[in-house]
Amino acid sequence: MVGRGTVTDSRFAGARWRKSNLSMTGECVEVAYAGGLIGVRDSKQGEAGPVLAFTSGEWAAFLGGARQGEFDEEGYSGVYIAAGQAYARR
Repeated sequence: MVGRGTVTDSRFAGARWRKSNLSMTGECVEVAYAGGLIGVRDSKQGEAGPVLAFTSGEWAAFLGGARQGEFDEEGYSGVYIAAGQAYARR
């Protein structure tokens, strides 16, 4: 991660944050692209909350791990990736 840990990052000021259109409650993570970085934040906290900033290589490694089930708990696969987006299993 860029800068280690959570940061409130001014590099994402004015960025267009997106979340899954499958979010039923609106409470999920949001992702934005700015200055060659990918930011992830909690949608409930919005601009007041911290941002995790990743390089494109780190983000690609995370998505690849998610696609391969690297983060699945034993006996549970709550997330799947389709067309580059993560979705909750139902």
